[in-house]
Amino acid sequence: IAFCQMCLETGFLRFGTDVKSLQNNFAGLGAVGGGAEGASFPSARIGVRAHIQHLKAYASLEPLVQQEVDPRFRFVTRGVAPSIHQLSGRWSADLDYGIKITAILRRLYESDIYSLIYLPIFLLPHLLTYLLTYLLTYLLSYLLTCLLTYLHTRYLHT
Repeated sequence: IAFCQMCLETGFLRFGTDVKSLQNNFAGLGAVGGGAEGASFPSARIGVRAHIQHLKAYASLEPLVQQEVDPRFRFVTRGVAPSIHQLSGRWSADLDYGIKITAILRRLYESDIYSLIYLPIFLLPHLLTYLLTYLLTYLLSYLLTCLLTYLHTRYLHT
């Protein structure tokens, strides 16, 4: 989910006017449009951690495991958006925000290795670096744990 959200927020790592690649801000944290600069992080690892912490703030009431690096964490009403679609109008003013993330997620799961040739060649190193950052920091397992906890709570304790 976070990877697909990064693709949406950064335009598949092309970035835009509010957030530049050197800011290591893959989630548009603090970017409100109109050229207002979003948050900056000292490394991609910290930027990814801030992204995941912000998602956790929206999705869960569980405490953070790592030191808080998300400068906007305290502004989120904890647990208000446990599903992707509930991020619409919250993380982003776009009411179709969750639908857009879901569409990218669906494309990711429906694609195969040959579909990579349709991605611009200059994006591949950035996408692979970002994905490796996730894997190296064990965020993938963390996301799966959160999802399983949510599904267990939502569907087994009704």
